[in-house]
Amino acid sequence: MVKLARRIPVSSPDTSRAIDEVRELANTLAAVELLDGRLLEDQALGNGTTTKLNHGMGRALRGYLIVRQDTAGTVHEVSGADATRQLWLQASAAMTVSLWVF
Repeated sequence: MVKLARRIPVSSPDTSRAIDEVRELANTLAAVELLDGRLLEDQALGNGTTTKLNHGMGRALRGYLIVRQDTAGTVHEVSGADATRQLWLQASAAMTVSLWVF
């Protein structure tokens, strides 16, 4: 989870208002769950085999997005993984993918 920005005391009212606006924007962005993730690059998936990926999030995944795929085909999640540590995927063809996990 992304930490929320805390209030910074300053003496100028104008500066204080500007900081408050930036802090509010930062806290809004911090609340977007999709941004609290990491990129897993160049993950090799075999044709019809289960690939076990360690995602390193330290918590259960909320989801994943394929952001790059070098071969046509489908990818789906396989049940049975400990979601706090791993994501298990299976592809319809051998391919290399990059994933955003969140």
